[in-house]
Amino acid sequence: MNITTKELQTKLTIMMNDFHQFLVSKDIRYFLYCGSLLGAVRHGGFIPWDDDMDIGMFRDDFNKLLETASELPKPYKLRYRSLSDTDSNFPYTFAKIEDTSTILVEKNIQHLGIRSGLYIDIFIFDGTPDNKLLRYIHNIKYTFWCGVRNLVLIDKNKKRDFLKQIPVVIAQKLFTLEKTMNKLMNLAQKYPISECKNVTVYTRKVNPPFLKINLQQGNLLGFGEYNFYGVKNNDYLLKIEYGDYMKLPPEGKRVAHHEYELTIK
Repeated sequence: MNITTKELQTKLTIMMNDFHQFLVSKDIRYFLYCGSLLGAVRHGGFIPWDDDMDIGMFRDDFNKLLETASELPKPYKLRYRSLSDTDSNFPYTFAKIEDTSTILVEKNIQHLGIRSGLYIDIFIFDGTPDNKLLRYIHNIKYTFWCGVRNLVLIDKNKKRDFLKQIPVVIAQKLFTLEKTMNKLMNLAQKYPISECKNVTVYTRKVNPPFLKINLQQGNLLGFGEYNFYGVKNNDYLLKIEYGDYMKLPPEGKRVAHHEYELTIK
């Protein structure tokens, strides 16, 4: 069935409240991240045109979540590459909490045959070198493997310009998704967060470093009729990510991020 953006946001907010209650019960720290944090600060809930929910947590808290994932209440499920019941072609370094009472198809990776449900993204913060030269070298390595991953994920059977097809064919001959993802995940966890003053989240790209002290779990923020945690310094994080974050983008850029089909069982 097709649902409106407002209905989707309502369902995601209920999911987030259920997950919030679980995390609090297990003493697992988290915070709203990306557009969800921006929405809480600027709109008191969802950005009106947003269609997803994002949270962050430090690696040590995420490891606690991994240990307790089997205790998640139905219909929720954690998906992460290290979990045995997650698809081997799961193409992300981050994790997702999914509602198994729904079926969601992301059109950009539909050819991989991944079946999932409506989800909340969990971005995992790891240490990044405090030394700028070491960080630069580390980021170059991560960026290289991100590029390989992007080529490996492309549907090689889709028609495209011949010159654009060449790197796709070469990459898929030389690398598997499993090897590529293992490289990315090992790089993401190379620098223990306990030994670094700076942290970052390793996703499809290299993200900026943040001072760890500013990204501790902060106060509760109003999010519609619920309350979820922000970071210790919301202004610090939002300025790095969005600049003048209280200013609305031009109307032409007030659009949703994803292209997917959602079915509610």
